[in-house]
Amino acid sequence: TYYAPVIVAIDMIPDPINMADDKYIKASDFYRVEIINQLGEANDEKTLELQFEYYGDYKGGIYKLVDGKWLYIPSIIEEGFIKAKVKPSSFKDGPNIYCVLIDKEAKLLRDTRNHWARDEILAFQRRNIISGYSDNRFRPDKEITKGEFFTIISKVYNWQLPGDKKANIYKRVMDYALNNGIIEKPFK
Repeated sequence: TYYAPVIVAIDMIPDPINMADDKYIKASDFYRVEIINQLGEANDEKTLELQFEYYGDYKGGIYKLVDGKWLYIPSIIEEGFIKAKVKPSSFKDGPNIYCVLIDKEAKLLRDTRNHWARDEILAFQRRNIISGYSDNRFRPDKEITKGEFFTIISKVYNWQLPGDKKANIYKRVMDYALNNGIIEKPFK
């Protein structure tokens, strides 16, 4: 993964931010992971594995603190551990603070269990970019509308949508895309 010897430092730290967010339950200590790499180069085709002892259910996940918010890292639970693979380049920009959190609002999207994009769908769901339908299905092979597509894009890029928050979300994202030059003409 690295082209020369590296130093890995893992420090348990005090709570880095107020965990008053009712969405999460803290399920591990907080750890800062630092990789000192004199060359500054790494092979991102290989991954590093983070692993925590864990005996909970699917609602648990490994999270990284990014810009003051917890970002879900696709996690696998097996044999008393929760694991996540990360690219070596993700350690270049610090701080690299990780922990296991239980997302009280997590739900299983029943029709994604054996789907080829299951991990990506789950990551987008845990990051509040997608939500699925009210019947706990995602319908991963269904074509999406332009409004649904731009709604996803708006969440990925954190668009600050003007207007009444109660107004039709599809109309708001399409207006934003048109007014900001993302699309050239309104779609019907």
